Amino acid sequence: MHLPKRPFSYREIPEDLESLRALLTAHALPHLSSKLPADRHLLNLACGRSDETGLLAEVFGHPGGETQFTGIDIRAAELDEAAVRWSDNTGNLQARFLALDASKLPLLREIPSPTHLAFFRHQNFWNGPKLWSALFDHALEQLSGEGLLIITSYFDREHLLALSALKTLGAHLLTTVRNPRSRPILVTRGKSVDRHLAVFSREERSLSDLITSP
Repeated sequence: MHLPKRPFSYREIPEDLESLRALLTAHALPHLSSKLPADRHLLNLACGRSDETGLLAEVFGHPGGETQFTGIDIRAAELDEAAVRWSDNTGNLQARFLALDASKLPLLREIPSPTHLAFFRHQNFWNGPKLWSALFDHALEQLSGEGLLIITSYFDREHLLALSALKTLGAHLLTTVRNPRSRPILVTRGKSVDRHLAVFSREERSLSDLITSP
């Protein structure tokens, strides 16, 4: 288990992460390819504080390999908090956080290639469709043929917009589900934490590609 070196900023976060863990384990992990190498690169885009770093490493890393984790955002304060919490981990998780414009992803030499998991938590498509389409497109280009691209969304309508955008970019939708444990954010109507999850691949999948055990 990858434990944070610093307590989370809000008391609700551990419960939200357990809800996300259940969602990923039930609906994303079954699509993990048996062809992935033991050494894996996980890319968390527009990651903010990246509270989910340890969770993603546990669910999608391989116990016999090294997990390289890259978080990217333009918000320096949130990245500083993420670095204090997760960087310089012992064991097989090596996490780093870069204050960069993720829309220029193909030009960023700091990122290992390929990516085996591209993750967007609470994507914000309707706040900039052109930008988010570029982010999705770059992530798909970086993604290995056996990798997964995963999004979660706060809102129903925004989730549908993101699904449509990713399909237009050529991503293959593997599953999309509503989270039954999503915590409502009462100050905003229709908004809740990890309300929806969707899992995509860059290439079509067959049953023989799927992993049978974590």
